[in-house]
Amino acid sequence: MMKLSLLFLALTLGGTGLKSFAGGYEKAVGWSGQWSSLGGAAGAAASGADALYFNPAGLIHGPSRELSVNLSPTWSTFEGPNTPTEGQSETSERALSPMMGLLYKQGLNVMGKDFSLGVGFYGVGGTNVTYENVKFNDDVTRPKIESDLKIVEASLGLSWAHSENLSFGVSWRMLDVSAEIQASNALAGGNNVLTVGFKDLKDTQHSGFRIGAQYMSDDKRWGTGLSLRNSVGFKLEGQSEGALSSGTTDIPAPGGDLTLESALPLQASVGFFYKKSNGGTFFQETTYTAYSENEKITATGDDIAFPALLGGPQPPPTVTQNWKDQWSLKLGYEDSLPWRDLTYRVGYVVTTAVTPEDHARATRTPPGTGHTLTAGVGKELGEGKYAMDLGLEYSMASGDGQTSEMTGIQRAEGKFSANAYALHGSFKYRF
Repeated sequence: MMKLSLLFLALTLGGTGLKSFAGGYEKAVGWSGQWSSLGGAAGAAASGADALYFNPAGLIHGPSRELSVNLSPTWSTFEGPNTPTEGQSETSERALSPMMGLLYKQGLNVMGKDFSLGVGFYGVGGTNVTYENVKFNDDVTRPKIESDLKIVEASLGLSWAHSENLSFGVSWRMLDVSAEIQASNALAGGNNVLTVGFKDLKDTQHSGFRIGAQYMSDDKRWGTGLSLRNSVGFKLEGQSEGALSSGTTDIPAPGGDLTLESALPLQASVGFFYKKSNGGTFFQETTYTAYSENEKITATGDDIAFPALLGGPQPPPTVTQNWKDQWSLKLGYEDSLPWRDLTYRVGYVVTTAVTPEDHARATRTPPGTGHTLTAGVGKELGEGKYAMDLGLEYSMASGDGQTSEMTGIQRAEGKFSANAYALHGSFKYRF
Protein backbone atom coordinates (compact mmCIF):
# COMPACT_ATOMS: atom_id res chain seq x y z
CA MET A 1 0.00 0.00 0.00
CA MET A 2 2.93 2.33 0.49
CA LYS A 3 3.48 2.34 -3.28
CA LEU A 4 -0.07 3.53 -3.81
CA SER A 5 0.40 6.84 -2.02
CA LEU A 6 3.83 7.43 -3.50
CA LEU A 7 2.69 6.77 -7.03
CA PHE A 8 -0.28 9.08 -6.67
CA LEU A 9 1.96 11.84 -5.44
CA ALA A 10 4.07 11.32 -8.54
CA LEU A 11 1.02 11.94 -10.69
CA THR A 12 0.12 15.02 -8.69
CA LEU A 13 3.55 16.61 -8.92
CA GLY A 14 3.70 15.79 -12.61
CA GLY A 15 1.01 18.43 -13.21
CA THR A 16 3.09 21.51 -12.42
CA GLY A 17 4.29 22.35 -15.94
CA LEU A 18 3.43 25.77 -17.37
CA LYS A 19 1.48 26.58 -20.48
CA SER A 20 4.09 27.03 -23.18
CA PHE A 21 1.83 24.75 -25.27
CA ALA A 22 4.65 22.30 -25.68
CA GLY A 23 5.63 21.94 -22.04
CA GLY A 24 8.15 23.24 -19.55
CA TYR A 25 7.95 26.29 -17.31
CA GLU A 26 7.56 29.08 -19.93
CA LYS A 27 5.42 30.14 -22.86
CA ALA A 28 7.01 30.22 -26.29
CA VAL A 29 6.00 33.91 -26.44
CA GLY A 30 6.00 35.94 -23.23
CA TRP A 31 5.20 39.66 -23.06
CA SER A 32 5.99 42.79 -25.19
CA GLY A 33 3.65 44.30 -27.76
CA GLN A 34 6.60 44.70 -30.13
CA TRP A 35 8.53 41.44 -29.81
CA SER A 36 5.59 39.12 -29.14
CA SER A 37 4.13 40.28 -32.48
CA LEU A 38 7.38 39.04 -34.08
CA GLY A 39 7.11 35.60 -32.47
CA GLY A 40 9.56 36.55 -29.73
CA ALA A 41 12.50 36.56 -32.17
CA ALA A 42 14.20 39.40 -30.29
CA GLY A 43 17.71 38.24 -29.43
CA ALA A 44 19.52 39.77 -32.41
CA ALA A 45 17.78 43.16 -32.47
CA ALA A 46 16.27 43.90 -29.04
CA SER A 47 17.33 47.34 -27.83
CA GLY A 48 16.48 49.78 -25.06
CA ALA A 49 14.89 48.72 -21.77
CA ASP A 50 13.29 45.50 -23.12
CA ALA A 51 16.73 44.08 -23.96
CA LEU A 52 17.29 43.44 -20.25
CA TYR A 53 15.02 40.40 -20.64
CA PHE A 54 15.61 39.35 -24.26
CA ASN A 55 19.37 39.96 -24.56
CA PRO A 56 21.19 42.36 -22.19
CA ALA A 57 23.74 43.20 -24.91
CA GLY A 58 21.04 45.34 -26.55
CA LEU A 59 20.73 47.72 -23.59
CA ILE A 60 23.50 49.89 -25.07
CA HIS A 61 21.43 50.53 -28.21
CA GLY A 62 18.39 52.74 -28.57
CA PRO A 63 17.49 55.85 -26.52
CA SER A 64 19.69 56.94 -23.64
CA ARG A 65 16.82 56.72 -21.16
CA GLU A 66 13.66 54.67 -21.61
CA LEU A 67 10.75 53.38 -19.52
CA SER A 68 8.93 50.33 -20.91
CA VAL A 69 5.52 49.24 -19.56
CA ASN A 70 4.13 45.91 -20.83
CA LEU A 71 0.94 43.97 -20.15
CA SER A 72 0.07 40.65 -21.81
CA PRO A 73 -3.14 39.08 -20.42
CA THR A 74 -3.44 35.47 -21.60
CA TRP A 75 -6.63 33.37 -21.58
CA SER A 76 -6.00 29.62 -21.73
CA THR A 77 -8.05 26.42 -21.85
CA PHE A 78 -6.88 22.84 -21.33
CA GLU A 79 -8.72 19.66 -22.28
CA GLY A 80 -8.11 16.01 -21.52
CA PRO A 81 -9.18 12.97 -19.48
CA ASN A 82 -8.96 13.32 -15.68
CA THR A 83 -10.67 9.97 -15.04
CA PRO A 84 -10.10 6.44 -16.41
CA THR A 85 -13.59 6.33 -17.99
CA GLU A 86 -13.11 5.51 -21.68
CA GLY A 87 -13.99 8.40 -23.95
CA GLN A 88 -14.52 10.87 -21.10
CA SER A 89 -12.72 14.20 -21.37
CA GLU A 90 -13.06 17.45 -19.42
CA THR A 91 -12.47 21.06 -20.43
CA SER A 92 -10.90 23.42 -17.93
CA GLU A 93 -12.23 26.85 -17.06
CA ARG A 94 -10.84 29.52 -19.41
CA ALA A 95 -8.40 31.15 -17.02
CA LEU A 96 -6.53 34.44 -17.05
CA SER A 97 -2.76 34.73 -16.55
CA PRO A 98 -1.71 38.42 -16.43
CA MET A 99 1.86 38.40 -17.80
CA MET A 100 3.64 41.77 -17.47
CA GLY A 101 6.94 43.62 -17.63
CA LEU A 102 8.15 46.94 -16.20
CA LEU A 103 11.68 47.95 -17.25
CA TYR A 104 13.91 51.03 -17.23
CA LYS A 105 17.17 51.83 -19.03
CA GLN A 106 19.70 54.53 -18.14
CA GLY A 107 22.71 55.43 -20.28
CA LEU A 108 26.00 56.04 -18.45
CA ASN A 109 29.37 57.51 -19.31
CA VAL A 110 32.24 56.27 -17.15
CA MET A 111 35.78 57.53 -17.82
CA GLY A 112 34.87 58.41 -21.38
CA LYS A 113 33.24 55.05 -22.16
CA ASP A 114 29.52 54.46 -22.79
CA PHE A 115 27.56 51.95 -20.74
CA SER A 116 23.86 51.30 -20.22
CA LEU A 117 22.21 50.15 -17.00
CA GLY A 118 18.88 48.31 -16.98
CA VAL A 119 16.51 47.36 -14.16
CA GLY A 120 13.24 45.48 -14.47
CA PHE A 121 10.51 43.30 -13.01
CA TYR A 122 8.65 40.88 -15.31
CA GLY A 123 6.83 37.58 -15.61
CA VAL A 124 8.74 34.54 -16.82
CA GLY A 125 6.04 31.87 -16.71
CA GLY A 126 2.66 31.10 -15.23
CA THR A 127 -0.25 28.70 -15.29
CA ASN A 128 -3.81 28.75 -14.06
CA VAL A 129 -5.51 25.45 -14.94
CA THR A 130 -8.72 24.56 -13.08
CA TYR A 131 -11.24 21.77 -13.69
CA GLU A 132 -14.48 22.21 -11.72
CA ASN A 133 -16.65 19.33 -10.43
CA VAL A 134 -14.91 16.39 -12.11
CA LYS A 135 -17.17 13.32 -11.87
CA PHE A 136 -15.19 10.11 -11.21
CA ASN A 137 -18.19 7.82 -10.63
CA ASP A 138 -21.81 7.94 -9.42
CA ASP A 139 -20.72 8.63 -5.83
CA VAL A 140 -17.57 10.76 -6.12
CA THR A 141 -17.30 14.22 -7.68
CA ARG A 142 -14.22 16.24 -6.86
CA PRO A 143 -14.98 19.99 -6.60
CA LYS A 144 -11.66 21.11 -8.06
CA ILE A 145 -8.54 19.87 -9.83
CA GLU A 146 -6.02 22.65 -10.38
CA SER A 147 -2.43 23.64 -11.13
CA ASP A 148 -1.50 27.27 -10.42
CA LEU A 149 2.17 28.27 -10.61
CA LYS A 150 3.85 31.66 -11.12
CA ILE A 151 7.49 32.58 -11.82
CA VAL A 152 8.53 36.24 -11.85
CA GLU A 153 11.98 37.85 -12.01
CA ALA A 154 13.60 41.05 -10.85
CA SER A 155 16.73 41.87 -12.84
CA LEU A 156 19.65 44.30 -12.98
CA GLY A 157 21.81 44.46 -16.11
CA LEU A 158 24.78 46.26 -17.68
CA SER A 159 25.74 46.60 -21.35
CA TRP A 160 28.73 48.12 -23.13
CA ALA A 161 29.94 48.53 -26.72
CA HIS A 162 33.22 46.86 -27.64
CA SER A 163 33.05 48.63 -31.02
CA GLU A 164 30.45 50.22 -33.27
CA ASN A 165 29.48 46.72 -34.41
CA LEU A 166 29.84 44.54 -31.32
CA SER A 167 28.21 44.85 -27.87
CA PHE A 168 28.09 42.70 -24.74
CA GLY A 169 25.76 42.53 -21.77
CA VAL A 170 25.21 40.73 -18.48
CA SER A 171 22.29 40.69 -16.05
CA TRP A 172 21.59 39.36 -12.58
CA ARG A 173 18.20 37.68 -12.03
CA MET A 174 16.23 37.14 -8.81
CA LEU A 175 13.46 34.53 -9.16
CA ASP A 176 10.27 34.44 -7.09
CA VAL A 177 8.21 31.23 -7.43
CA SER A 178 4.81 30.33 -5.95
CA ALA A 179 2.36 27.47 -6.51
CA GLU A 180 -0.94 25.84 -5.52
CA ILE A 181 -1.68 22.28 -6.72
CA GLN A 182 -4.59 19.87 -6.19
CA ALA A 183 -5.22 16.60 -8.04
CA SER A 184 -7.38 13.49 -7.74
CA ASN A 185 -7.04 9.95 -9.08
CA ALA A 186 -9.25 6.88 -9.21
CA LEU A 187 -7.85 3.84 -7.40
CA ALA A 188 -8.05 0.40 -8.96
CA GLY A 189 -10.57 -2.14 -7.79
CA GLY A 190 -13.46 0.04 -6.59
CA ASN A 191 -15.04 3.48 -6.40
CA ASN A 192 -12.29 5.04 -4.29
CA VAL A 193 -10.71 8.38 -5.26
CA LEU A 194 -7.56 9.79 -3.71
CA THR A 195 -6.95 13.57 -3.54
CA VAL A 196 -3.69 15.30 -2.65
CA GLY A 197 -3.14 19.05 -2.43
CA PHE A 198 -0.08 21.29 -1.99
CA LYS A 199 -0.69 24.88 -0.94
CA ASP A 200 1.20 28.06 -0.06
CA LEU A 201 4.32 26.88 -1.94
CA LYS A 202 6.90 29.69 -2.21
CA ASP A 203 10.61 30.32 -2.79
CA THR A 204 12.96 33.13 -3.81
CA GLN A 205 16.34 32.53 -5.43
CA HIS A 206 19.13 35.06 -6.12
CA SER A 207 21.60 33.04 -8.21
CA GLY A 208 20.36 33.73 -11.74
CA PHE A 209 22.27 35.52 -14.49
CA ARG A 210 22.05 36.06 -18.25
CA ILE A 211 24.87 36.98 -20.64
CA GLY A 212 24.57 38.14 -24.22
CA ALA A 213 26.29 39.54 -27.31
CA GLN A 214 25.06 41.33 -30.42
CA TYR A 215 26.82 42.04 -33.72
CA MET A 216 25.52 44.48 -36.36
CA SER A 217 26.90 45.12 -39.84
CA ASP A 218 28.32 48.52 -40.81
CA ASP A 219 25.24 49.33 -42.91
CA LYS A 220 22.84 48.21 -40.08
CA ARG A 221 21.04 45.88 -42.49
CA TRP A 222 21.82 42.60 -40.75
CA GLY A 223 22.93 41.37 -37.38
CA THR A 224 23.09 38.41 -35.04
CA GLY A 225 22.70 37.87 -31.31
CA LEU A 226 23.56 35.24 -28.71
CA SER A 227 22.26 34.88 -25.17
CA LEU A 228 22.69 32.34 -22.39
CA ARG A 229 20.73 31.91 -19.17
CA ASN A 230 22.02 29.74 -16.32
CA SER A 231 19.98 27.09 -14.53
CA VAL A 232 18.46 28.18 -11.21
CA GLY A 233 17.23 25.56 -8.76
CA PHE A 234 14.41 26.41 -6.38
CA LYS A 235 12.91 24.86 -3.26
CA LEU A 236 9.20 25.51 -2.80
CA GLU A 237 8.19 25.35 0.84
CA GLY A 238 4.54 24.97 1.83
CA GLN A 239 1.93 22.58 3.20
CA SER A 240 0.50 19.24 2.07
CA GLU A 241 -2.93 17.69 2.62
CA GLY A 242 -4.95 14.76 1.32
CA ALA A 243 -8.27 12.92 1.38
CA LEU A 244 -9.70 9.51 0.47
CA SER A 245 -13.22 9.45 -0.99
CA SER A 246 -14.76 6.02 -0.50
CA GLY A 247 -18.28 5.98 -1.89
CA THR A 248 -20.05 8.96 -0.34
CA THR A 249 -17.55 9.25 2.55
CA ASP A 250 -14.54 11.59 2.59
CA ILE A 251 -11.71 10.57 4.92
CA PRO A 252 -9.30 13.52 5.49
CA ALA A 253 -5.54 12.89 5.40
CA PRO A 254 -3.79 15.80 7.15
CA GLY A 255 -0.30 16.60 5.96
CA GLY A 256 2.35 19.00 7.18
CA ASP A 257 5.40 20.93 6.02
CA LEU A 258 6.54 20.17 2.47
CA THR A 259 9.49 21.09 0.23
CA LEU A 260 9.55 20.56 -3.56
CA GLU A 261 12.81 20.95 -5.51
CA SER A 262 13.01 21.71 -9.22
CA ALA A 263 14.77 24.21 -11.52
CA LEU A 264 14.27 26.82 -14.21
CA PRO A 265 16.86 25.26 -16.52
CA LEU A 266 19.69 26.49 -18.72
CA GLN A 267 18.56 28.24 -21.89
CA ALA A 268 20.55 29.34 -24.96
CA SER A 269 19.37 31.38 -27.97
CA VAL A 270 20.86 32.32 -31.34
CA GLY A 271 19.11 34.97 -33.43
CA PHE A 272 19.48 36.79 -36.74
CA PHE A 273 17.83 39.72 -38.54
CA TYR A 274 18.04 40.97 -42.13
CA LYS A 275 16.62 44.24 -43.48
CA LYS A 276 15.68 44.33 -47.14
CA SER A 277 16.68 47.26 -49.30
CA ASN A 278 13.03 48.33 -49.59
CA GLY A 279 12.54 48.45 -45.81
CA GLY A 280 11.03 45.17 -44.57
CA THR A 281 12.95 43.20 -41.92
CA PHE A 282 13.08 39.43 -41.26
CA PHE A 283 13.79 38.04 -37.79
CA GLN A 284 14.74 34.50 -36.78
CA GLU A 285 15.72 32.91 -33.48
CA THR A 286 16.39 29.36 -32.31
CA THR A 287 16.09 28.66 -28.57
CA TYR A 288 17.20 25.56 -26.67
CA THR A 289 16.01 24.90 -23.12
CA ALA A 290 17.51 21.98 -21.15
CA TYR A 291 14.27 20.68 -19.62
CA SER A 292 15.66 17.14 -19.40
CA GLU A 293 17.43 18.54 -16.33
CA ASN A 294 14.02 18.29 -14.65
CA GLU A 295 13.84 14.52 -14.89
CA LYS A 296 12.76 14.40 -11.25
CA ILE A 297 11.09 16.59 -8.64
CA THR A 298 12.44 15.91 -5.19
CA ALA A 299 9.82 16.14 -2.43
CA THR A 300 10.61 16.03 1.30
CA GLY A 301 8.69 16.88 4.44
CA ASP A 302 6.22 15.62 7.01
CA ASP A 303 4.19 12.47 6.45
CA ILE A 304 0.72 12.71 4.93
CA ALA A 305 -1.70 10.80 7.18
CA PHE A 306 -3.15 8.41 4.60
CA PRO A 307 -5.70 5.93 6.00
CA ALA A 308 -4.56 2.48 7.08
CA LEU A 309 -6.05 0.86 3.96
CA LEU A 310 -3.47 2.88 1.98
CA GLY A 311 -0.60 1.82 4.20
CA GLY A 312 -0.91 4.60 6.77
CA PRO A 313 1.14 7.83 6.92
CA GLN A 314 3.75 8.13 4.19
CA PRO A 315 6.50 10.69 3.39
CA PRO A 316 6.38 12.51 0.06
CA PRO A 317 8.62 10.84 -2.56
CA THR A 318 11.11 11.84 -5.22
CA VAL A 319 9.06 11.99 -8.43
CA THR A 320 10.06 11.10 -11.99
CA GLN A 321 8.87 13.43 -14.80
CA ASN A 322 11.05 12.34 -17.75
CA TRP A 323 10.80 15.74 -19.43
CA LYS A 324 12.51 16.24 -22.79
CA ASP A 325 14.74 19.12 -23.88
CA GLN A 326 12.85 21.82 -25.77
CA TRP A 327 13.64 23.51 -29.11
CA SER A 328 11.78 26.58 -30.37
CA LEU A 329 12.06 28.10 -33.85
CA LYS A 330 10.81 31.70 -33.91
CA LEU A 331 10.16 33.68 -37.10
CA GLY A 332 9.04 37.28 -37.57
CA TYR A 333 8.63 39.97 -40.20
CA GLU A 334 7.87 43.70 -39.96
CA ASP A 335 7.39 46.51 -42.45
CA SER A 336 5.85 49.97 -42.62
CA LEU A 337 2.30 50.59 -43.74
CA PRO A 338 1.90 53.37 -46.32
CA TRP A 339 -0.49 55.34 -44.10
CA ARG A 340 -0.57 56.75 -40.55
CA ASP A 341 3.13 55.86 -40.02
CA LEU A 342 2.25 52.44 -38.65
CA THR A 343 4.54 49.40 -38.52
CA TYR A 344 2.89 45.99 -38.95
CA ARG A 345 4.37 42.75 -37.64
CA VAL A 346 3.66 39.02 -37.99
CA GLY A 347 5.27 35.99 -36.35
CA TYR A 348 5.21 32.22 -36.02
CA VAL A 349 6.73 29.84 -33.45
CA VAL A 350 7.00 26.05 -33.53
CA THR A 351 8.05 24.36 -30.29
CA THR A 352 8.93 20.73 -29.61
CA ALA A 353 7.09 18.81 -26.91
CA VAL A 354 8.55 18.52 -23.43
CA THR A 355 5.88 16.26 -21.91
CA PRO A 356 6.34 12.60 -22.96
CA GLU A 357 3.30 10.66 -24.22
CA ASP A 358 3.39 8.25 -21.28
CA HIS A 359 3.43 11.06 -18.68
CA ALA A 360 0.48 13.11 -19.95
CA ARG A 361 -1.89 14.90 -17.60
CA ALA A 362 -4.92 17.14 -18.16
CA THR A 363 -3.30 19.89 -16.06
CA ARG A 364 -0.06 19.73 -18.03
CA THR A 365 0.79 20.96 -21.50
CA PRO A 366 -0.04 18.30 -24.09
CA PRO A 367 2.44 15.72 -25.42
CA GLY A 368 2.54 17.35 -28.84
CA THR A 369 4.23 20.05 -30.93
CA GLY A 370 3.22 23.61 -30.06
CA HIS A 371 2.29 26.26 -32.63
CA THR A 372 1.94 30.02 -32.09
CA LEU A 373 0.69 32.68 -34.51
CA THR A 374 1.14 36.39 -33.78
CA ALA A 375 0.40 39.74 -35.41
CA GLY A 376 0.52 43.36 -34.34
CA VAL A 377 1.10 47.03 -35.10
CA GLY A 378 3.26 49.78 -33.63
CA LYS A 379 3.45 53.55 -33.84
CA GLU A 380 5.86 56.22 -32.61
CA LEU A 381 4.46 59.53 -31.35
CA GLY A 382 5.88 62.90 -30.37
CA GLU A 383 8.78 62.67 -32.83
CA GLY A 384 9.86 59.35 -31.32
CA LYS A 385 9.49 60.33 -27.67
CA TYR A 386 6.67 57.81 -27.20
CA ALA A 387 5.99 54.40 -28.74
CA MET A 388 2.91 52.21 -28.56
CA ASP A 389 2.74 48.58 -29.69
CA LEU A 390 -0.20 46.16 -29.78
CA GLY A 391 -0.17 42.46 -30.62
CA LEU A 392 -2.44 39.40 -30.77
CA GLU A 393 -1.43 35.80 -30.18
CA TYR A 394 -3.02 32.40 -30.67
CA SER A 395 -1.23 29.28 -29.35
CA MET A 396 -2.21 25.63 -29.45
CA ALA A 397 -0.91 22.10 -29.01
CA SER A 398 -2.48 18.65 -28.94
CA GLY A 399 -1.46 15.03 -28.79
CA ASP A 400 -2.56 11.57 -27.74
CA GLY A 401 -1.17 10.29 -24.46
CA GLN A 402 -1.80 8.58 -21.17
CA THR A 403 -0.97 9.03 -17.54
CA SER A 404 1.92 7.10 -16.04
CA GLU A 405 1.48 3.38 -15.54
CA MET A 406 1.44 2.89 -11.76
CA THR A 407 0.42 0.05 -9.46
CA GLY A 408 -2.95 0.71 -7.82
CA ILE A 409 -3.82 3.73 -10.02
CA GLN A 410 -6.21 3.57 -12.98
CA ARG A 411 -4.68 5.11 -16.09
CA ALA A 412 -6.41 7.91 -17.98
CA GLU A 413 -5.73 8.05 -21.69
CA GLY A 414 -6.96 9.94 -24.73
CA LYS A 415 -6.36 13.22 -26.50
CA PHE A 416 -4.82 16.10 -24.56
CA SER A 417 -5.01 19.63 -25.94
CA ALA A 418 -4.56 23.28 -24.96
CA ASN A 419 -5.11 26.64 -26.57
CA ALA A 420 -4.62 30.26 -25.56
CA TYR A 421 -5.36 33.77 -26.72
CA ALA A 422 -3.22 36.70 -25.62
CA LEU A 423 -3.37 40.46 -26.03
CA HIS A 424 0.03 42.16 -25.87
CA GLY A 425 0.34 45.87 -25.18
CA SER A 426 3.41 48.04 -24.63
CA PHE A 427 4.06 51.70 -23.96
CA LYS A 428 7.54 53.27 -24.07
CA TYR A 429 8.56 56.71 -22.88
CA ARG A 430 11.96 58.07 -23.97
CA PHE A 431 13.31 60.81 -21.68
